[in-house]
Amino acid sequence: MKIIESNAKHIATFKKGMPRLIKEAHKLSITTGEHVILVYSPSGNSYFYDSSYNFNTIDTFLNQNLENIVVDRDDVKAYTVH
Repeated sequence: MKIIESNAKHIATFKKGMPRLIKEAHKLSITTGEHVILVYSPSGNSYFYDSSYNFNTIDTFLNQNLENIVVDRDDVKAYTVH
């Protein structure tokens, strides 16, 4: 594995790998019975996955731990497993 120097290549690699990462997070959630949250922003765009499917996990996390941070859901791309 090596560091990707080019920002464009970094973003392209991220977009190609995101579906697999979401699928693995979904498997982890099903296997363990726990909720999984993934949040990532390679270029200012927020990508996030919440295994609860209804944003309960992310809302709970934000309300309990990050009371001073405001998340605008219009700026977040949510992924679901099909």
